[in-house]
Amino acid sequence: MTPFRSLFPLVTWLLRIAVGLFAYVTYFNIFKAFNFDTLNFWIATLLVIFSALLIIGGFVREHKITVISGLIIGIVTVYLIIVNFSSFLNPGFSIYLMLATIAFFFVSRGNKK
Repeated sequence: MTPFRSLFPLVTWLLRIAVGLFAYVTYFNIFKAFNFDTLNFWIATLLVIFSALLIIGGFVREHKITVISGLIIGIVTVYLIIVNFSSFLNPGFSIYLMLATIAFFFVSRGNKK
């Protein structure tokens, strides 16, 4: 069976939406609190802003916004994996690993259709 290459644009948009939805559901309340003294606020700020930029980058022809957003999201989630690591069989580890994988997908592919 051959792969459906025509679904690739839809799948990339679903990945962008999934990252944005994850950032909104998980970090928007922390971001909204504006507690500048905590590291969680700065992590939430980075993830919320660059997730929004990842979605915006899909509307732009150039790859810069998408690649930079994916890189920042990937670096932050790798940091979260390292800091929160307790075992490989941990739901938090698997969620952040998937988020980092999606982020680095956009670093490697950009806006290729």
